[in-house]
Amino acid sequence: MNKLLYLFTALAGLFLFTACGDDDEPTHNTFLTRSYTLLNHVTDATTGNVLAVTKGSVNYKIDVTNLVGDANFGVKLDGSNETPFSLSGVKLENPSYGIYKFADATPAASITGFTGLVDFNEESTQLSFITGGKYRVCATLPEIFYLNCNTVSTHTDGTSVTHKDDKPMYQFEINPDDMTAKVIVMCFNDPKQYRYIVNCIGDGATVTPTPEGYTITAEKLITTTTYNQGQAVTNDANGVEDDGTEATQGKPKKLYIIYNLNAKLNIFTNSFQATFQMGQRPDISMNVTTDGTVY
Repeated sequence: MNKLLYLFTALAGLFLFTACGDDDEPTHNTFLTRSYTLLNHVTDATTGNVLAVTKGSVNYKIDVTNLVGDANFGVKLDGSNETPFSLSGVKLENPSYGIYKFADATPAASITGFTGLVDFNEESTQLSFITGGKYRVCATLPEIFYLNCNTVSTHTDGTSVTHKDDKPMYQFEINPDDMTAKVIVMCFNDPKQYRYIVNCIGDGATVTPTPEGYTITAEKLITTTTYNQGQAVTNDANGVEDDGTEATQGKPKKLYIIYNLNAKLNIFTNSFQATFQMGQRPDISMNVTTDGTVY
């Protein structure tokens, strides 16, 4: 779900066709190449300490005909010096259309417990392995998203809504430079107000690394929300927070501020749990609990 909002990215690739003689059937090899920016999460298994989260990169060449792949990437294992890794001709599995998994748990002498995935549908990737006998690495995109989620919202009148039809989705865009995150809630139905939230975006949440991934918290995120109400589409980028003062009276209000966010992301199991409030003020809001997985 790289670059967020609608999640649907067309599968693209480089197709090379060759024919050997007039009498031969045409043969064709199909290679897909991609480069991604990575968010490298490294834990020292001997101490349990999570090292500084850093950026890296990965380059893939995927042979979707013969199901083998190459990967070149680097990780700052000590937080400052990048260690390069190069994998060549690793066997792949293709569990579903557009998704390729590396099948060898030891694709290089310096790596054990390796799992790797490239998703050309969502333009996403993840690498996980142990190296040097002590470093546990999990590299994801900076945008960590969850598509298959169970969400319940409880409104101020005490009624609850189980979001089985709209199936809200969530994305957390982590900036390792200041360890903050942009939080995006998508496809969220508010039946009490007859509004369908296309996306609700707030920046500046605090990111804390944990051995399992990240905890993302915020007391209040002033958001920009796009929502439908009937046929009308509203973007409240110019709205103001309703703080009860005369300065905000008569001005368009932000109706979906995020309060008391607590999200726990497990990047090894690709799962998360979160609680937060979403509304105009803490006393005019809905309490939301959610959990889910990437797929």
